[in-house]
Amino acid sequence: MAASNRTIGWMLMAVAVLLLASAVAIWRPITSFGRARHLAVQANMSVIKFSLNRYKSITGHYPTTEQGLAALVAQQLEPVSMCGGRTVLDSMPKDLWGNDYVYRCPGKKNRDSYDLFSAGPDGIANTADDDWGER
Repeated sequence: MAASNRTIGWMLMAVAVLLLASAVAIWRPITSFGRARHLAVQANMSVIKFSLNRYKSITGHYPTTEQGLAALVAQQLEPVSMCGGRTVLDSMPKDLWGNDYVYRCPGKKNRDSYDLFSAGPDGIANTADDDWGER
């Protein structure tokens, strides 16, 4: 009887090790996917930030919260002659969940300029899954 208890103990230990190894094997791609999504958000935000700075160099100010990021796409640039009547962006990139990036000017976090972030998978700004493109 003692031998069979040891065998069952070893079998349970082996199953536990296999479950742990499986969990690690599954977790690694999930965290890599999360990192890839973050890098994609960072790339989009870099383009938007560059465009915001270009907009500011043309107009002397960032778009207001009311104008939003649409001001970078719409032909609203105030001296139009300075940019040949062209917009700053051809189209507005969406985050990986198909939502618009959140833009506030002046910002709540960056009071001297603007806030720009992805509302994350839940699409709701100011929640734990927001991605500010920082690390």
